[in-house]
Amino acid sequence: SIQSRSLKYIRHPDGPDELYDLTADPHERSNLNDRDVVARDRLVRALQELGSRMRRQGRESLYLDESHRDALRALGYVQ
Repeated sequence: SIQSRSLKYIRHPDGPDELYDLTADPHERSNLNDRDVVARDRLVRALQELGSRMRRQGRESLYLDESHRDALRALGYVQ
């Protein structure tokens, strides 16, 4: 996923992607992925660029310390 000040894009490998306007929809109830293709494409490009930059640096993922891992585990994002 990637987030700007007002938009959040979530890429799902096995399902539909999501795009939310966090200013108008802070609870992420209205998926704009198919309705705002300009914003979606901008965030997709930014996410791809971030992935490319990480690979160039020899990293496939970000390091998470144990406190961040615990917080994400509590939210159900990691096991």
